[in-house]
Amino acid sequence: MEITLTPALEKWVRERLATGLYASESEVVREALRLMQCQQEQWERRRDELRRELSEGLEQLERGEGQPFDASVVDAVKKAGRAKLGRDT
Repeated sequence: MEITLTPALEKWVRERLATGLYASESEVVREALRLMQCQQEQWERRRDELRRELSEGLEQLERGEGQPFDASVVDAVKKAGRAKLGRDT
């Protein structure tokens, strides 16, 4: 397999190689591809999780378990989000 890089990416690979953390250009590229693969897998897991949550929410609505969406709901969501982030305001 032959890969052609833009001048900017080629420079970046050389810079990574110069750190001494990698033994070859191929090693830098393999590491970048492994990280890209990991990121893709994480994205797919999150997408699947969101789809499950959406399906669960739709099922709750079908069972009549929904609630009206108004300012009090927005306030409750904000409060829960801030608590999750460790903020009081």
